[in-house]
Amino acid sequence: MEACLRVSPIWLVLCFACGWGAVSPRVQGQAVDGDSSFLSARSLTLLAELRCAQCHTQLSSDQLGVDALKPIDLSEGSHQWGRESFADALGLAHARPGRGPVLYADWGKDERDGAASALWAFVRSENPSVSKPESIPRSDESAREGEILFRQIGCTVCHSPASTEEVDGSTEQTSFSKWRNKFSYAGMIRFLSGRHSGHAQRTGYEIRLDGHEAAAISRFLKLESDEEQGAVSRPLSAAIERGKKLFQLQRCDACHSVGEYAVARRSKQPLVSGPLRFGEDFGCLSPLSEPGVPSYVLTDEQRRQLRVAIHAVHAARAWNPEQILRVELERMRCLECHPRANLGGPNRDTLTSFESTEVDLGDEGRVPPDLSGVGRKMKQAALVQVIGEGQKARPYMLTRMPAYGRATAERLARLFALVDIPENEVPTVRETAENQVGRNMWGRALMGTTGLGCITCHALDGKRALGTSAIDLALAPTRLRPEWFRDYLLDPAHFRPGTRMPAFWPGGKPSLGGYGGSASRQIDSLWAYLAELDQSRLPVGLIDQQELMLYPGEEPMVFRTFMAGVGTHAIAVGFQAGPHAAFDALGMRWAFVWEGDFLDAESTWDNRFTPPVKPSGGPVVKLQRAVPEWGEPPQFLGYVRRGAAAPLFRYRVGSNVFEDSVQPRGEGASGVLRNLVRREGELPMWVDLASGEAVSRGSNGWQFKGGLEVRCEAELRAVKDGNWERLQARLPGGSVPAKLEVEYYW
Repeated sequence: MEACLRVSPIWLVLCFACGWGAVSPRVQGQAVDGDSSFLSARSLTLLAELRCAQCHTQLSSDQLGVDALKPIDLSEGSHQWGRESFADALGLAHARPGRGPVLYADWGKDERDGAASALWAFVRSENPSVSKPESIPRSDESAREGEILFRQIGCTVCHSPASTEEVDGSTEQTSFSKWRNKFSYAGMIRFLSGRHSGHAQRTGYEIRLDGHEAAAISRFLKLESDEEQGAVSRPLSAAIERGKKLFQLQRCDACHSVGEYAVARRSKQPLVSGPLRFGEDFGCLSPLSEPGVPSYVLTDEQRRQLRVAIHAVHAARAWNPEQILRVELERMRCLECHPRANLGGPNRDTLTSFESTEVDLGDEGRVPPDLSGVGRKMKQAALVQVIGEGQKARPYMLTRMPAYGRATAERLARLFALVDIPENEVPTVRETAENQVGRNMWGRALMGTTGLGCITCHALDGKRALGTSAIDLALAPTRLRPEWFRDYLLDPAHFRPGTRMPAFWPGGKPSLGGYGGSASRQIDSLWAYLAELDQSRLPVGLIDQQELMLYPGEEPMVFRTFMAGVGTHAIAVGFQAGPHAAFDALGMRWAFVWEGDFLDAESTWDNRFTPPVKPSGGPVVKLQRAVPEWGEPPQFLGYVRRGAAAPLFRYRVGSNVFEDSVQPRGEGASGVLRNLVRREGELPMWVDLASGEAVSRGSNGWQFKGGLEVRCEAELRAVKDGNWERLQARLPGGSVPAKLEVEYYW
């Protein structure tokens, strides 16, 4: 067999070259810039999209830079198209330049119509849903909703609902001028909905419309029901059998399956054999139909591109990642919405197709971001999620990102990284120097309104910004590479000219002193805070401090926390009128008491990394500065809530079990009253009541330096212990319970 360039065999049947519907290849073959190597790589993509690899050897996905399009089960699309549009797709009705091959070009009209009807009957017979009537409601409201949705999610970037004809198959937008002949109401819904929709099969990507959204768009397009199109009845068996024979005879199964009829494994012929005579168009490339050969109605430019591609295959030319990536972006139509390296992006006609709920953000809030350097900007795992699943980070941007599937996403993510990440990239501070303690705290301070005020313009962890709400910064650690994050903050305008993002580190110098000192340290602190946000408290400006204040009611409030001066086992007890007290459940001591407000729970609830909580009121009176000398390690046994009475703390020391409580002395009386009861144990022992500096006996009790006075009707003694003095009371031996009632004044 001669090469496709010279003499093509019969049955190179690529009925649906670009998927169900035989739409134009996504790489049209138009002339580009003077980069001849890119032009060659781009032409190979056209060769791949026409599925030449289905019948010819010498074509691989590595060389083409794209994966071969998967075979399409035509029965999946048979419930979406009418017979006339099916015939049009096969090229049996009439041919238009730039489309797939035209079958039976040498047949008469009656013969072509008969073949179309038979093939249509066959593919529909393999789809059991064809004969099921639609049950989706129709309403004028859904039509209006569909019109809005059609515009807002970006359909108008690629499609025009207006009744305009395409010219020579080369219009930039795919027109819906003949949708009423192509789709039924229910057929369009199935075409648009679901992971295995006809749209996903045809284009290679999903637009993630649910059934309600697809129904609204179908209603907007004024499509007729299946009954109205006469498409519900099942085909006749004779027509089905003839269509099956035609499907096999004409080798439609080279590229397509229909139900149980899978793609056939056939021997492939060389794409190039013998000498090449450039400029001669034979076989599939011939503008003239030849007997037994499918006629590709191609434009002159597409033929030129295919000649370039065939010569490139013959020369076994390899392409670098940048060339392959550029071709892929065009093939997938990414550049319709995204610019990259001064190529692509919205044009004057499509710019209005992009809308946003945050109008004040301007183009930054509605136009999809520039892909220049995106491989350096985003982590590969995040790119895979965005490209593969259509993950959305900008909820205010109404245009919907398609989902291209994991395989495509992983290939593109690798290409982006290969092209965009420089070999000499400067590492971040955290990679080159030991992280400093406190950077989470510095990052929080910088994020808030008392720092750089990032939350003024950015959402954070689902909470709206104080002003116009741009992208949520909580997404940064999972989406962005820290090197790009650092460089972007140092010079935002370099990455996005015209951005509203200010430069807080002009010339690499901090505009705000402190918080780690250097620009690199401050930026690292912001990154650390965002990375630990799920365990951190929100910054100043997003927190209503009053909502975090604890106010005890009629019953005392018990709050476990980390507390300055008490430790990690602190239990604060708050009373409605005060004073409040802090108990150390590790050392079994009452550490201090205080007047006024109880506690601010912010650090306990929102951030375990910040300094321990401190009493909100004052003054703070320290009762036991030193941990009591129990002789044996104490064991905390929990506490008992007793309604309006003070909670009872229980602990064991050796064979002794204690119940310990503190409560205000009563209305109009200052100080607190402590009740210490030994419930188990019989031997006499000394227990600490207070500790501090310079204890001395006064007229009414014992007094410490600083004003604390302690009274107790028991045998007391003062014991020197390093910098402190302990005031101890003797618990006599014998029967239990043994009680001590202690009064603390200041």
